Amino acid sequence: MGASLDVDLDALRACILVVLLIVPMYQSINTCREGASLDVDLDALREAEAAFRLSAQLTGRADLYGPLGDAAGAVVRWLATHEDSAAGMAPAGFEEHEAVMQGQQVRGGGRA
Repeated sequence: MGASLDVDLDALRACILVVLLIVPMYQSINTCREGASLDVDLDALREAEAAFRLSAQLTGRADLYGPLGDAAGAVVRWLATHEDSAAGMAPAGFEEHEAVMQGQQVRGGGRA
């Protein structure tokens, strides 16, 4: 008969678990990121900001449209920093140009 293999079954099960569960979850995260990504022209963002601000004035609902105008303005100011660059936002991977702003950071134009 052949020699028996000395295999750690617990380690093997853990590896199988990683392959069956973790890897598809990671791929799912990438798919969601790509699905939620979009290209928006800076001029279109400027128009959206102006429309939100005008809506706040015309409807008297600054509580509703004001934060939307502030958020659009924060994104416009951030993207405008790359507008005059010859390279623009050179494709170097999303991580280099990714930003997450929350709450008061949006209203404050990206400042913490």
